[in-house]
Amino acid sequence: MIIRCSGKIYYNENDVKKIYQKQINGITIHDLNRKLFNEVKYEVFSKTKNWGISVDKYGKNTHGVINTEKKWINSVQDKYEDPYWSNINYWDNNYKVTTRLLNIHNKINTVDKEINLLDGDISIEWEKFQNFIRKNKIDIFCGKYTDELLDCVRETRGIGDENEKIVYCILLNNPNITNVKQFGSGSVEDKSGIDIKFDLDGINKTMQIKTFKNNKKHETSKNYIFEEITSWEYTNCDYIALSNNSIVYFFDNGSYYNKKELKYTFPISSFRGKNNFIIYLYRIFRLWK
Repeated sequence: MIIRCSGKIYYNENDVKKIYQKQINGITIHDLNRKLFNEVKYEVFSKTKNWGISVDKYGKNTHGVINTEKKWINSVQDKYEDPYWSNINYWDNNYKVTTRLLNIHNKINTVDKEINLLDGDISIEWEKFQNFIRKNKIDIFCGKYTDELLDCVRETRGIGDENEKIVYCILLNNPNITNVKQFGSGSVEDKSGIDIKFDLDGINKTMQIKTFKNNKKHETSKNYIFEEITSWEYTNCDYIALSNNSIVYFFDNGSYYNKKELKYTFPISSFRGKNNFIIYLYRIFRLWK
């Protein structure tokens, strides 16, 4: 169902999650969006003092936006400051940012010029969005729209980072697991679908971590089902962990993700374990036997 505000399409985050799955010449909008943002980010910042290198704790280098010194006050009057490794570096993979920009475009343009990525010609409408980003790149990346886009990332990264920390600590305390390494957003590993590496009984394993909502998880006699999750069929990792900041489920990786329905359906046979997290206390158990 298309929602309209003042006669123009108004996007919500679930709209954008579905749009990400659409394709142009075999390439998803998600991947085209990442490419677009990274290209424009490079155009805006690469020859400025705000372009630099982030080195993670494992010595891997990533180029990106640094030290913007941006400060902002969000809609509820909370004050924030952009970290040294700028939140701009995460815009390419943040559905809240894309949602906000689509709504900004439609708000400042007339109905006949709106972007309709929901049921319009995907190639034509995507071209409109690209042109909007490139034409307004200064206002977007270091101008009048920057603060609200930075706040989008702060909201989503806070949730994702907390879930990754929980999973990291669970693995760290598993007696069968050693050499646990967590990779930051934007790293080579992260871009290939790997959030954590570890050795299980001496054998190297990898894991992708996702966030789920309580009311979007269901169990049947045969499957564990998690809905409204933006994901992909990660072929480079051994396990998938799903966390809601309270409970973490662990599964073997496989062809269990439905891109069209934004849904994981894990068979009971793929279930590896569950762990509860209550008031900073991890209940440690043996995930793998």
